[in-house]
Amino acid sequence: MMSKLVGALIAGLILGIIYSGEATAAAAAPPAYGGEDVYSHTPFQVGEVAEYKVYYLGVFVGFGKMLVMPSLRYQGQLVRVFTGVARTGKWYEAIYKADDFVSAYSRATDFAVEKFYLRQDEDKLFGSGTHLEKWFNFDHKAGKVSEVEVKKDQEISRETFDLQPGSTDTLSIFYRVRADTFGPTLGEEKKYLLYSSKKNWWLKVTVLGREELRVAAGTFATVKLGIESYVGQQLEQKGPITVWLAEKEPHRPLVKIEGTVKIGWVGLELSSFIGQPASSPPAPPAVQH
Repeated sequence: MMSKLVGALIAGLILGIIYSGEATAAAAAPPAYGGEDVYSHTPFQVGEVAEYKVYYLGVFVGFGKMLVMPSLRYQGQLVRVFTGVARTGKWYEAIYKADDFVSAYSRATDFAVEKFYLRQDEDKLFGSGTHLEKWFNFDHKAGKVSEVEVKKDQEISRETFDLQPGSTDTLSIFYRVRADTFGPTLGEEKKYLLYSSKKNWWLKVTVLGREELRVAAGTFATVKLGIESYVGQQLEQKGPITVWLAEKEPHRPLVKIEGTVKIGWVGLELSSFIGQPASSPPAPPAVQH
């Protein structure tokens, strides 16, 4: 069976239909925004908005959006803030309806996740839906993750799991890959440590080639990357996952992602990209758990 990790990687951008629902954390007290210079040496800037069309088994089913927020100071250090929104289209809601939101506090020095927030609001034609809010608090020094699940503003569960220090999350990993450069050699590999679904994973990214790709947002010269997920030495995923990165564009957006997951083939394509809009999007929710 395909690992929950790869499902979470794709759904961090798009729909909750394959989201593992296990990588979440809390925002702290109302944040003091500032320190946008932490983005100055990255290809993404405050106010960036990337919009995607989402496909399931070849059918256009909804939309995803990724946003880069102003940085903030959390527990004495600067963190980047990323958010993601995913919704099914109205034409698909009779079968599956999703309206999900995620937000990550990503350490400015190394993309290690400090906090992660998830809100899932999903209904299915067959079977029960999912309606929840979760937070994960990451303590890299102690090597622990604390999960808090909330319902109607009341805490209903709290669990603690082991963490490999330095791990990133299923949303920040996309920005981590965008910040890297990939050489001309086929088969070049990079590895990233990632936490999801109560486990610590190694994500291996391999250069598969270069392609010119045309999508709704335009035509891009891309590097084609293969993604594999491992727990220890064990490969755990249903099928191949492929990412196309616009390596020659200054902002290096993710142009396309596709792969086979436990429910079938899922893909997304970049439909609109704004690298540096005049105004920033609204802040993520400030909650405390």
